Parts: sequence; C-alpha cells; structure tokens
Amino acid sequence: MHCPNCGQQVSQGSLYCRYCGKALQEEVVVRQGGNIVSTVFGVLISVIEFSFYVLMLTLRIMMSVLRSIF
Repeated sequence: MHCPNCGQQVSQGSLYCRYCGKALQEEVVVRQGGNIVSTVFGVLISVIEFSFYVLMLTLRIMMSVLRSIF
C-alpha cells in the first residue's frame, strides 16, 4: 500500500503515513471515534447500574433496621 500524499510505501491497515503524517483511512478514524463514544456510554451505563445497586442495597439495609426496631 502506498500513501496517496507522498507515495511512500506504508503497512497495510495503517491509519497514518509514517513519512508525511497524512491520514490514510478516514473511515477507520471515524469508526474509532465511534468506539470512544461507545466506551464512554458503556462506562456511564456501568456507573448508573452500580449506583442503582448501591441504592437498592442501602434500602434493604434500612428496611432491615426498621423491621428490627418496630
């Protein structure tokens, strides 16, 4: 595979030319950006799920305490 900008031979699947720095595969760069968004969204969902779990655990403990008092 050759860089369309400088003509140097680059490795197949490279994102950038190591000689001139030109982006070689814009589709891959966009897809990687999508993966970043997916990863951030996945982490956000995990944090929300964990927060919900902690809330439910706290409510169970409170209910146990209230049952023992009354």
